[in-house]
Parts: sequence; C-alpha cells; structure tokens
Amino acid sequence: MSLKLTYPSIKKSEVRILTYALAALSILFVVFMIQNYFRYGSGANYNIGRSLTYFSVTIFLFLPVVYLINRFSQWLIQKGSSYPWAWHVLFSFTVLLLYALIINMILYILDFSSFPVDVKFFRSYFTRIANIHFVLYWGVVLYGKYRIKKEQIGKFISAYNGKSKVICKLDTILWIESYDHYVKLHTLDEQLIKRASISKLSDSLDKNFVRIHRRYIVNTRFVQRVYKEHRDTFVMLENKTKLKISKTYRKTLNNLLQSHV
Repeated sequence: MSLKLTYPSIKKSEVRILTYALAALSILFVVFMIQNYFRYGSGANYNIGRSLTYFSVTIFLFLPVVYLINRFSQWLIQKGSSYPWAWHVLFSFTVLLLYALIINMILYILDFSSFPVDVKFFRSYFTRIANIHFVLYWGVVLYGKYRIKKEQIGKFISAYNGKSKVICKLDTILWIESYDHYVKLHTLDEQLIKRASISKLSDSLDKNFVRIHRRYIVNTRFVQRVYKEHRDTFVMLENKTKLKISKTYRKTLNNLLQSHV
C-alpha cells in the first residue's frame, strides 16, 4: 500500500520551527535597532518609539509567513513534485514581493510611508532585510526536509507507481524482488518500482527484512512458514507467494524466525 507522506507530531514540529524563526527574527531586530541608533540616534528628529514600531512591523510580521512557507514545503513533498527546488525559488521571490507590498501598505496606514507603494521603502527592504528573510525561507525548507528524512528512517521508503512518486510504509511490503538496475516492491495492494540495487537497499531496511536469495528480500512479518520440497527450501508468505531460499541465506532467516518465536 502506497501512502502520501504523513507527519507525526506535526503541530509540535511547527511550533519548533516558529520558535527558531522567532529567535532569528529577534536577533535581526536587535541588530537593526542598534545600527539604526548609532546611525541616526544623535539627530534631533530621531524617535526610538517610531524605530521600534517600524522594525517590529517590518521584521516580526514575517513570522506568519514562516508558517505558510512550512505548509507549502510540506505540500510539495506530499505532491511528489519533480522540481521542488524550482517551485521554491519561484515561491520565495513571490512571497518576498507580496510581503513587501503588504508591509508597505501597513506602514502607509501607520503614517510611516508617504505612498502605499513607496519605491524608497522597497529599496530599503530589498537591500537590508529581504536577504535575511530569504535565508530564513530556505532555512525553514531545509529544516523541514531534515525533519522529514529523520522521521522516515526505518518507517517509509520512496518508490514509483508508474510515473508517480509515492511514499510506501515498510510494514506493508511483503517481499522485494531484484532486477538489473532496479527492485520491485511487492506490497499488500500493488507493485512499486525503485531504482536501487538489492544489496544497497537491504542495508537500509529494518531488521524484519531478510535477504533469502540473491534476488529476494522478505518481510518476516508476513512469513507464514518455511518448508522443504525435495532438496530445496522455500518460504511461504501470507498471500501464498512461494519463494526459494538459497543455501547462502538460509541460516540467517532461520535464526531470525527462531528469535521471533
């Protein structure tokens, strides 16, 4: 059975991402306040209250955007996009442009800007703050991919159903069959293709998967019985699939099955 990718404890992970983003934005806020004070603090027109409001609006309102970035990144992974990085590049520039327009409008309402679309503000934002927001965007994307990869270890495997990329739960795979440069995953409901050698794949699977032949790996959760037929030994799976066990791997399978008794 192939599944779209799910996210265990997604709420907790989102809170963690927002916490990291808030910490990064707070550091950015302090740095800009200090720079602004040393640059304009000695002037007669300097107003620290207006500076606090300006940088709070410009910097901290990016926090809800971080949430949307994380959701967009999740959606791309669930969709199985063939060009996720291209989508992220396009989305990141679109987000920064829309964010600048919205912030400019808010500053105009608060009487910080002379025009709802102020070229002076855009120049200031894109030369001073946007690059930090851009780095934060990619930080959220990379952290999300790292978290998902960590959660996938020992639980999921990516494969293809025709041209569609899917995420398959390991505990739904009955057995794996090797062909020249790819393997076929036989699941409870369908057959999936993955480009990998059977030797490399066997090293990444959990202990319930045992190689029984140079061409086969079985999931011992679905082993119904092991029996001899003439001089050969076979394994029977719960779906009545019959696979031959080679002498090289027979002892390993027997030891594992005995440990489950």
